[in-house]
Amino acid sequence: MKKIVTYGISFILMISILANIGLGILKNTILKKEYIMQKMEENNYYENVKENIQSGFENYIQQSGLPEEVIEELFTVEDIKQDTEIMLNNIYTNENTVIDVEKIKTKLREKIYDALADVRLMADDEKSIEEFIEIIGSTYQNEIEHSQWLSMLNGQIYEVNDKLNKVQIYIYALPIILLVLIFICNIKNLGELIKQIGISVLGASILIIIAILIVRINVDIKNILILNEATSIVIRNTIYEILNNLTGISIGMGIVAVILCYLGNFVKINKK
Repeated sequence: MKKIVTYGISFILMISILANIGLGILKNTILKKEYIMQKMEENNYYENVKENIQSGFENYIQQSGLPEEVIEELFTVEDIKQDTEIMLNNIYTNENTVIDVEKIKTKLREKIYDALADVRLMADDEKSIEEFIEIIGSTYQNEIEHSQWLSMLNGQIYEVNDKLNKVQIYIYALPIILLVLIFICNIKNLGELIKQIGISVLGASILIIIAILIVRINVDIKNILILNEATSIVIRNTIYEILNNLTGISIGMGIVAVILCYLGNFVKINKK
């Protein structure tokens, strides 16, 4: 009966180890705004977005008949970085701040009227110019916000983090409680105690490896395309990094588990 109880506790310990690893990975990667911004920086996200926006501007300028120089240097990479942080704050901290594009529109308006200083503009021309300015502002804002996704994600990660913060103390405490229970069940059998801990760690390690293999086999990570190429590059490399970290963790756990199982058997043999 004691053995059955011990095996049951060991199984729950294995699950709790997995839960702690999963929680740690989530809290320090996709649920952490600073991590996402770091990945964006490392993968040249802001520069790639700048190119996308500028390309969008060029499509409209060709249709407008205005000189191309009016859409040059309307914004900088630093502007994109600041506005992206506003967008991430809306997602991660439940803020509801709208990206301000008035500076871009004002700058564009000045450049257009400077370029057309010698041209006599009619009311319809001025109306067309204002419409063009609005389109350029919207193009910039949409490329930063991806409003169709932002409205869906806005506040969601904040809520997930809030819920995890409330339960994480229990998730962290569970393995300790289970270790105490295993110790009580095997207080006179140190070898079995060490072995059961090793089995739990080994089981968690194997399940992580299986999960990694399933993801790598069934998900075409290198061809993931979400929103645009700039965002997709960040997502792909983040997935690869998380999988690589999990692989390293599982290998380390496997080594520790083998050592524990060996020590458990060693203690048993010597005790006999």
